[in-house]
Amino acid sequence: MKYIEREKLTVINVSEDMDAVSVDTLAGVMLDRPSNVIYCESGEKL
Repeated sequence: MKYIEREKLTVINVSEDMDAVSVDTLAGVMLDRPSNVIYCESGEKL
């Protein structure tokens, strides 16, 4: 798999204690950057 520059990825930053991401958060990300894949990042790890 080719690595794509992080700035070009659709990434949501989450804290380690979160076990879910709200629909409002996802909707905001999708409106801003439509994508087939949304990555979650926690502690600088995708």
